[in-house]
Amino acid sequence: MNLFSEFHGVITSILLRIAASGRLPTDLDLQRFIVEPPRDPAHGDLATNAAMIYARRQRPPSPIRRQLAVEIAAALADDPRVAEAEVAGRALLISG
Repeated sequence: MNLFSEFHGVITSILLRIAASGRLPTDLDLQRFIVEPPRDPAHGDLATNAAMIYARRQRPPSPIRRQLAVEIAAALADDPRVAEAEVAGRALLISG
């Protein structure tokens, strides 16, 4: 397993917790989002579009799609392997 697959699993777990709380539907296709290197290496080690993919499915619907990215970033910040999780638009940049 590589780092990108590993963090896909971490973010999947975060999304499942949010879905279990009722703030996202439980039928999410969790293979739709990606974890990849950011376009600019100065922006961290990993980037994901998870919040962008699922934000429109928030319950209740939020006009602030960035809210989901902030929630995912906060959960990632609790992971000891993550030095920083930063929201960039509706995407996330992660540094280890």
